[in-house]
Amino acid sequence: MLAEDEKDVRSLIGGHLASLGYTVVEAGNGADALQLVADAPGFFDLLVTDIIMPKMGGQELAGKIREICPTIKSVQISGYNETTQEPSDEVVPQGRRLQKPFTLDTLDATVRQVLDHDQS
Repeated sequence: MLAEDEKDVRSLIGGHLASLGYTVVEAGNGADALQLVADAPGFFDLLVTDIIMPKMGGQELAGKIREICPTIKSVQISGYNETTQEPSDEVVPQGRRLQKPFTLDTLDATVRQVLDHDQS
């Protein structure tokens, strides 16, 4: 699941991940992403979400999705330098955080690391 409110960024990330063989379902905000996951809870292994979005931010979205899919992993991305969030290299529950801008190679490595990481 890719939740990103900026259409160009969403298209770039979604298209890139699809080119690597991942199945990507895109949503333009947290509320739509939550509904998509609720409609097919066993389908999703990873949430890639912007932290700041309209209707529902990425951290709230990740928490609500974990209520539906407790084992889902996440990559949270942010373009804001001055936030009350932890730094971009900090581990978040079942995932990681990336600071925009990042390279596609960094995205690839982060997604793979998160998916391969054993949470048990």
